Order: sequence, then C-alpha cells, then structure tokens
Amino acid sequence: MRWILAVTGTLLSLTAIAADKDPIATQVMKDQFFSSAECGKYLDGFAAQEQDTLSELADVYEKSQALGFVAGRDTLLGDFQTRFIASNLRFNSSLVEFKEKLKDKPNLLSNYEYNGFSRQTIDDTSKKWKAILNSKKSKPIQANIKKFTWCRIAAVGAGMGVNAQFPSDYVQRASAITNTADIGYFRVKAESGEYGKSVGTGNKYSEPKTWAGSRFFIVHASFKNLDTESRQPFEGSLFINYNGKDYEFDSTEPIMLEGYNMWFRKINPLITMKTKLVYRIPDEIYGDVYWRPGRNPTDTKLWVGNVEAAK
Repeated sequence: MRWILAVTGTLLSLTAIAADKDPIATQVMKDQFFSSAECGKYLDGFAAQEQDTLSELADVYEKSQALGFVAGRDTLLGDFQTRFIASNLRFNSSLVEFKEKLKDKPNLLSNYEYNGFSRQTIDDTSKKWKAILNSKKSKPIQANIKKFTWCRIAAVGAGMGVNAQFPSDYVQRASAITNTADIGYFRVKAESGEYGKSVGTGNKYSEPKTWAGSRFFIVHASFKNLDTESRQPFEGSLFINYNGKDYEFDSTEPIMLEGYNMWFRKINPLITMKTKLVYRIPDEIYGDVYWRPGRNPTDTKLWVGNVEAAK
C-alpha cells in the first residue's frame, strides 16, 4: 500500500549541499556576479550557441529551485538563503513570504504545470545539463558551467531576473487548497490517503476482490457533528485530475467492517467519527486527488494527495 500524506518523488535536480562541501557556491558568493546580472561572465570563451543553451537550462533551474524553496523542499536556493544571511545580503523577501504562506499547505509540485513548465521539463533539463557538463574534459570548464548555473539560482535569491516571482501562480493555487472544511452539519477532514492493489482489511471475507487493471484508493476521513442533534454524514465522491480532466468516482467498495464506510450511521452532537472510504480506480490514471463529501451545498472539495500511474 502506498501512503501519500506527503508527496513522494523529487521535482528538483539541484539540492542543498553543506556549506563546507560546496566550493562552487562559496566561489559564487565571493564573486557576487548574481547581484549585478553578470553570471554570464562564467561562460566567457564558450561558443555563443552553447551559452544560449546553458542560459535556457538555467532558466528552468531557476524556476524549479524557486518552487522547491517556497514548498519547503531541500534546495540549493535554501542554502543560498543561509549564505546571504551570513553575508548580510538581502534575500528575496517575496520567496520568504510565499514559503510562510504555504507552511501548512499540501505539496502540489509533482504535477504542477504552468506556461510550459512541468516535471517533464525538469527531467529533460537535467539530462541536457549533465550531458553538456560531461562533454567537457576540463575540470575548470566544468566548474564554470556549475558556477554559471549556481549564480543564476543565487540571482533569484537576490530578487533579480524574470523568475524572482515565478512561484506566485503556484502559491495562489496551493494556498487555496485545504483538507478540512465545515460542510453542512459537519467539520470534515481528509486526514490522509493511500492506494494499492489491496485494501488490507485483514479479513478475507471482507477484502474486495482484485480486478485486472484496477486498484484501490482509501480516504482516511473524519466527521465531527457540529449540530445539537444527531446527524448522518454521506460518503461523497473521489476526483482525480488526469490529463486536464476531473474523473469522478462516486461508488465506494461495500466493506462491511467497523472503521469502513458510513452505512447510514448517525453521529451524535459534537462527536467525531473516523472512517475509511474505499474507491476502486483504474491503474492508468494518475494526478492530484480530491474528495468531495456528500450533502455538500457549496461543492467543497478537500485535497487528499497525489496518485501515480501503476507500474
């Protein structure tokens, strides 16, 4: 069973390195070309076409590092923030504010796309960058490629360039997402989600049968009755955003065990009931997962996590 309370996988190709183990960052901080938009000095002597290619790749790294930083990931940009503070340099205040705003928000980086930027873009960029780096036999030339890239990332930290505010769209999306809401008579929370080929009930008579090409998604949910009398909650639907479309799954598996589903059970006032809602989903589908509880006049959807395509 795959837990997705925290999104797994990495979107970033450059992560923070301890200060005493990153001489490239140390030299970049010493030169401070990032503060005057002169990172290109590291590529003096390179062919014009190669300079253009490295600049395009650095643009993607700037975006991925800025996104990773505001999402609380371990990034090279975060390392530069520490170095900026130690050197009494002003770090990009917008990124710091963005990061604070997203402190308790879900991480949506795995499937984030914006203006041609995507996880696939990061993967392609990493391959191209490494290919160029490995094609150079001279250690000083390799070092200059790294310095240029590191410098461009540091420039984002200094608030320089077109990508200094790049995460604003992501922040707007992520900050609007929640896993808790007051819906009807209840305070409803999607506490976590998991998925896999089996449910794991521990009871062979209650365990749903496995079908070829499908698997199960389990929402760990809680309902607190906020009313002054007993009320009945309803399961609702699971939504997976796949290839730009929302696919709705409104049928739960009929598991007749304590701790699963609703079974038309009422909840007394101010009592919280926890349960597991099990939905069957196809193997091929992947993307961000939302749950819309039933009897929902505002059509509120709660974020559950992310599901990857079956391998």
